[in-house]
Amino acid sequence: MNDKVSLPLIKKIIIGILVVLAGTNTIWIVATRHSGTLVALIFYVFITLLVWRKDDFRAGIISGIFGSGIHLYELIFQGLGKLEGIEVGFFFVNLILPLPLIYFSYRAYLELRKSHD
Repeated sequence: MNDKVSLPLIKKIIIGILVVLAGTNTIWIVATRHSGTLVALIFYVFITLLVWRKDDFRAGIISGIFGSGIHLYELIFQGLGKLEGIEVGFFFVNLILPLPLIYFSYRAYLELRKSHD
C-alpha cells in the first residue's frame, strides 16, 4: 500500500468496526428479540476474537462479505416493510458497515503477507 497506515492501526479499525456491529446487534436483540440478530452477534464476537487474538484478517473479509450479502439479499427480496423505527437504522448499520470491514481486513491481510515475505 502506498499510504503509511500501520498494521496495528488497521487492526484497531477492524476491531472497532466489529465491536460496533456486535454492539448494534446486542441493542437490536434487547429491543426486538429477533433470533437472527443473536446469530449475527455471536458471529461478530467470534470474528472479533479471531482478528484480535490470531490476526486472522481473512475472517474479517469473509464476515464482511457474508454480513453485507445477507442484508443486501434481505433488502432486495424482503424489503424494509417489517422493520419499524430504529430497526431500520440497525439494518443499515449491518448492511453498510461490513463494507469498510472488507476493505480494512483486506489491507491488513496484504500488509501481514508483505511483512512475512
